[in-house]
Amino acid sequence: MLSFLLGVVIVVLGLVIGGVVLLTGRRAIWISLAIVGLVATGNLLAVIVAGLNSGLDLIRQSEWLLVAIAVGVGALGWYIGQTRRDVAMALIGIVAGVDMALWLREIIQYISSGAGPTGAGTAVLLNLPAILIGGLLGWWFVRAFRDEALILLTVIMGVEIIYLALGLSSSRAFTAVILLSLALAGVVVQYADYLRGVKAQTPLDPISQELEAGTP
Repeated sequence: MLSFLLGVVIVVLGLVIGGVVLLTGRRAIWISLAIVGLVATGNLLAVIVAGLNSGLDLIRQSEWLLVAIAVGVGALGWYIGQTRRDVAMALIGIVAGVDMALWLREIIQYISSGAGPTGAGTAVLLNLPAILIGGLLGWWFVRAFRDEALILLTVIMGVEIIYLALGLSSSRAFTAVILLSLALAGVVVQYADYLRGVKAQTPLDPISQELEAGTP
């Protein structure tokens, strides 16, 4: 009974956290960095230290010390996101890049060998190149494209969190439909919010100002 309740809590928490990042990731950057830091650190510790599949498995396996470390990184991300936006954007790029690189490496390994995740010692050697390359690419992507990159990265992270929370099967076409639909919804919602912000900050020309004021 206790394990069932824990499973329900994990699913609900994953859906809420994933939904927040998916739909408001760029605007609420402090929340995004906190969640991305928490999830990515959890995934990193799960794969490299514990030899598990994801950060959610740390909770299922009662690896509370590793969970506490991930929560601490998330709290630090919350603070940085509220005080240093540029630093927060760079960190989201790096952390998201590392997380997605590890996720992609696991998928490629599974497809190529048909085996599950490797042991902790071997995982360190195999994951180091993915960590370095993913982090650098994520940092460059955010630095080059800023808000657009932040939208894409937070949408991808939000979809990943929801995917892991629901425990969807990666071999089913229906899973791909769900994930693509979520990604499309996240991009549309966040980009529309971004365009509204740009429009609000753009000064109107004299004619438009007259029309807005209702003067002839």
